[in-house]
Amino acid sequence: MEIRGAGMTRRILVWALCCLTAGCMKWRDDHEKSSFGMEDDDPNAPPTSTEIRARVINDARNWRQLREHASEGRAECPELKLDEPQPLCLKDREKVEVIQFPGDEPDRPNRVEETAYYCPKESVYYYHYRGGRDRLDVWLGPFKVTWNRPK
Repeated sequence: MEIRGAGMTRRILVWALCCLTAGCMKWRDDHEKSSFGMEDDDPNAPPTSTEIRARVINDARNWRQLREHASEGRAECPELKLDEPQPLCLKDREKVEVIQFPGDEPDRPNRVEETAYYCPKESVYYYHYRGGRDRLDVWLGPFKVTWNRPK
């Protein structure tokens, strides 16, 4: 026979209470929900800047592994106009979202800087690689970004 202490019994009761009420918790009104910073996710809404940044970095680093293919890049990117205060996508004349990749420390030898320029209307990005052992300054892309959203 197993003997449980009062502390163990109390933890089991708290756990059971939490499990039972978790599925039943409903927000009473929109004000209560918004006071906690909770927003309704609209599946038809455009992606947020955080979603774009996460998707592009994941695509470039993990799926396409663009850092390893930098030597295949070209010297210029004629699809973007970078000399404006805000970079523009020349195809649709819209502002692009600039995504700085987390990377090497500034004092590291052969430092690599990676940047992506996301065009929201076309849902494509252009990858810019600068630095490394070979001191490359190249562009790759465009790469299509797909969003798994309900239709």
